[in-house]
Amino acid sequence: MLNFNNRKYYVYSSEIDMRFGIKKAQLFIYTNFSEIEVLKSLFIFVSKNRKIVKIYYENEYGYRLMQNNLSNQKFKIPFDTNNTPINKCQLEMFLKGMEVIEKKEK
Repeated sequence: MLNFNNRKYYVYSSEIDMRFGIKKAQLFIYTNFSEIEVLKSLFIFVSKNRKIVKIYYENEYGYRLMQNNLSNQKFKIPFDTNNTPINKCQLEMFLKGMEVIEKKEK
């Protein structure tokens, strides 16, 4: 069973070629994050046309690269910066194609 609780969720908001596989995702992630950060995080990659999302998940038992497609709409990237952390509620909204709005602090 996949457990995404108590994890940081990172959205890579730059355009990326969706033909990459799990090894290329690992190479990209491990060059930017430590092994401990990878085990405590979920990484989300969005296609150029914003209709496909790939999610990299790793735990102590193995790793997975999952894909989610939207047919009638596009994923709305929540922020402009790379490797942006989001919370669980924002992740759920994002994967449903809803717009995630950053909460501004005073």
